[in-house]
Amino acid sequence: MQLLPPPDNMPLFPSLHDAVKALEHHARPQGYAVIKYKPSNYRGGKPRRMDIACACGGRKYHTIATGLRKAGTRKTACPFRVKVVQLDDDNGLWRVVVMRPDHNHDAYNPGAFPEYRRLSEAQVRQVEMLSADAGITARQILLALRAQSPRRLLATEQDIANLCARLHRLRLGAHTSTQALVARLDAEGTFHKEKLNAEDQFEYQFIGLDDGLKLVSRHPQLLMADVTNNTNKYGLNLLLRAARRRSRVYLVF
Repeated sequence: MQLLPPPDNMPLFPSLHDAVKALEHHARPQGYAVIKYKPSNYRGGKPRRMDIACACGGRKYHTIATGLRKAGTRKTACPFRVKVVQLDDDNGLWRVVVMRPDHNHDAYNPGAFPEYRRLSEAQVRQVEMLSADAGITARQILLALRAQSPRRLLATEQDIANLCARLHRLRLGAHTSTQALVARLDAEGTFHKEKLNAEDQFEYQFIGLDDGLKLVSRHPQLLMADVTNNTNKYGLNLLLRAARRRSRVYLVF
């Protein structure tokens, strides 16, 4: 399949952003992706020319290091080049000029390009909101995004997992996961007791939810027990037993 370049009769665009979006819209069904390659001809701190290359441009990186996983690459030194230039007139419109129309590779599925799997700002905000729930998985978030996407969403489950991990690091800031959890419980006014080891890791933690504490206060003569047996995402067993009778509390971890 021949990968067609942008047509010569493309209209003028009001901004560089609009011109690049039009190039992406043309390239996607053709089986290639475009990237911003080199800005130039600055005026007032802003570029008035942007060179656009194929995402397969550039050369493969060869390493002599041993013991490293060899990652896949789409780089084929593709010669395709387009420039987007701002006209010297009062309107400041942008023109697309094809300099090298040919490619040296076959068409790819659009999902092979991270440029097409990238989420919109609104979708990133939705992932940030959903990922705050520790019980939701990357797959569930992806299904929620696909259900609301007006067009086919190409992002993968791994893309969502990577984004969730990055958002989690941003939420933690300078804190460890343990410190962040304790700070959140303090901020919410939730009763908790824990013991940490020398490496700031939990040896055990007790969290008293409001409803449970109120029930114990009203009925101290009753024996209440709750058993949780589950595993975390690493496959480690989590076991908690809590019981209370009269004024004594028994905890087994």
